[in-house]
Amino acid sequence: MSITYQVTIPLWLTIEPELRAFLVKQFALPRSAGTTIETKNGTTTVVCDGHTHADLAQLTAQKMQQFVGSAETDFWKLLEQTLAKVDAELHPPPAPAVPVPTVFCSVCESKRADKHKKNCPKFE
Repeated sequence: MSITYQVTIPLWLTIEPELRAFLVKQFALPRSAGTTIETKNGTTTVVCDGHTHADLAQLTAQKMQQFVGSAETDFWKLLEQTLAKVDAELHPPPAPAVPVPTVFCSVCESKRADKHKKNCPKFE
């Protein structure tokens, strides 16, 4: 008898909505139910976003292995790697700043060629 791990609804709801939407699209996760919301003591909570346990069972270790390109077999490590990859795709690091080349004045060789008329001691 083997144990099959899967994402539960409460765990699913802790994942940022943007990441969940990406996972739904990437792994073609069905949505079999409607959204369920509860209000207790004045606090409203989403109990289910429409994805049932059966829907979330479609997010398998094998699919995550393929997505992240890993031979890892631990479901929870694969989920962590998958979420990290999705987050990196949705929020790539900023591109490094491109240095602005220094332009020298051809008359006095100062670094302020754009203002050399005002500052150049050799400008006539």
